[in-house]
Amino acid sequence: MNHWNVRVRVTTEDLDTGKIRGKMENYLIEAETIEAAQTLIREYFRGLTIDHEIRGISKSGITEYISAESLSK
Repeated sequence: MNHWNVRVRVTTEDLDTGKIRGKMENYLIEAETIEAAQTLIREYFRGLTIDHEIRGISKSGITEYISAESLSK
């Protein structure tokens, strides 16, 4: 399984000023292919009310994600 860094531009409205604000967010996706990573991030944003645009997908240098949960098995 590969890890992918997905850069997404998220656009929201500032509730105080009414201005539209954009910011870049990074997501780490675990998928076999770049196409699968793109599908997963689209599924993640499906149904959310914020505007988003995928700006880039690249293979991550992360070898493995280790959590306390994975060590307790």
